[in-house]
Amino acid sequence: MRTRLLTIILFFASFQVIGQADVHFSQFDNAPLQVNPANTGLFQGSIRAGVNYRRQWENISTPFQSIGGFVDGQIAKDLFKRDIFSLGLNVNQDQAGMTGFKMLNAGLNIGYIKVMDPEARHYVSLGARVGFGQRSIAPETTTWDNQWTNTGFNPTLPTGEAPMEESVSHIDFGGGIKYFFASEDGRYKAYGGAAAYHLNTPSVNFMGSDVSLDTRYMFDGGFYYLASNDVIAIHPQFMWMHQGPNNSVMLGSDVKFILSQATRSTGFLNEMSLALGLYHRTGDALVPMVKLGAGGFEIGMSYDFTVGNLTRVNNGMGGPEFSIIYKANYKKGNRGSLTRFL
Repeated sequence: MRTRLLTIILFFASFQVIGQADVHFSQFDNAPLQVNPANTGLFQGSIRAGVNYRRQWENISTPFQSIGGFVDGQIAKDLFKRDIFSLGLNVNQDQAGMTGFKMLNAGLNIGYIKVMDPEARHYVSLGARVGFGQRSIAPETTTWDNQWTNTGFNPTLPTGEAPMEESVSHIDFGGGIKYFFASEDGRYKAYGGAAAYHLNTPSVNFMGSDVSLDTRYMFDGGFYYLASNDVIAIHPQFMWMHQGPNNSVMLGSDVKFILSQATRSTGFLNEMSLALGLYHRTGDALVPMVKLGAGGFEIGMSYDFTVGNLTRVNNGMGGPEFSIIYKANYKKGNRGSLTRFL
């Protein structure tokens, strides 16, 4: 009964912010198009694809789930002195426990990466996004207070609720900008960006409510340093999201151990790496991470340990998250070529 009530509380809480809460992942760097449309094509390689999966509230009978996928690629390179034109697509879905409430978001992204200097060390990337969103509910799986009989829920009893639409959809727009720097030897890299999603604040009338989808503002940045021994790299980074009444700040760092180097000339050997990370989402969770890299593949695993007031209802059990990313032609080519991006 306790877990049932917890699910109901969380379900109604989600509707209080139905216009204000997009899908989010703790491994935000492995969901690049969810963070900034300007990330489209901003990677080392030619084509990139990834999948993200997240479970939340592990101590309830039907945990909340988020799943996402994306693909982007550098369509045209060396435009106007090494500029890059890119395209990308991402899809995310949130499912809120036993209610069958789902939020679906999909977006088509266009990016243009401008080289700002003759040495090709400074870049500015611009991105634009056209998105589609849908919110839906499965009424047959939802129970209400009028159906409580003191011994349990009886779904055959009248709900006492007004008829509701089972789904609503909308179109929205977004954009972003990002700066990226890479040193001549590729050991130092730094970046920072800002983005806005749902700029047109589309209407998401649902369950009798009349609300608009709040604009989601994203800010992120980081620094990458590869030590002179070519074995250890550090990668501190942060992400700040603001949407309506919701604020989320996540910051931390990865320490990457390069187990074997890639042979750029022949491409015969792939880079192998292990990264350990620790991140903190302010007032919410402590998140340890492990990332395994092999060539263009990277598998990420993390777990959200809840901190703060929510530990009283979920016993600190936030939930696991997994990601897998593939970058075609990652760190392959002539030895003299630049590894410009991450």
